[in-house]
Amino acid sequence: MGRDIWEHSPTARQIFFDADHYRRTNISELCFFGPEEKLLPTVNSQLAVFVTSLAYAEAKKELIPESKSPDFLAGHSVGLIAAMTFGGVVNFHCALDIVAERGRLMAEACRQNHGRMVALIEPNIKEIALLMEKYRLGGNFN
Repeated sequence: MGRDIWEHSPTARQIFFDADHYRRTNISELCFFGPEEKLLPTVNSQLAVFVTSLAYAEAKKELIPESKSPDFLAGHSVGLIAAMTFGGVVNFHCALDIVAERGRLMAEACRQNHGRMVALIEPNIKEIALLMEKYRLGGNFN
């Protein structure tokens, strides 16, 4: 995850380097090489997705200088923090701290509360209903 942009963009490399240095971890190695068992826990995946998202956004400005700056930014979940960082609302180190704490709190909540998350690619309503029935989920989903 993200290794392709790291290979082509000095800006992306710098983002991964800064994240590794600031967090005193090896986020880049985890993104590029896994293992998946270590990448998937939310405490790690939150940082990995954030850093990779920001690296791609910044690299686009570098690699396609004629591209227009966005008129607005949006993101879902941790992507919102990446969008705010890319837009200059939150500085990078502060955002890394926010995302790390978010991941820690999410992991703690999962330990305290039994629950599941399911991601569906191009779902249909029958799939959703079957999963809700299988896992005895309430009627709210988005």
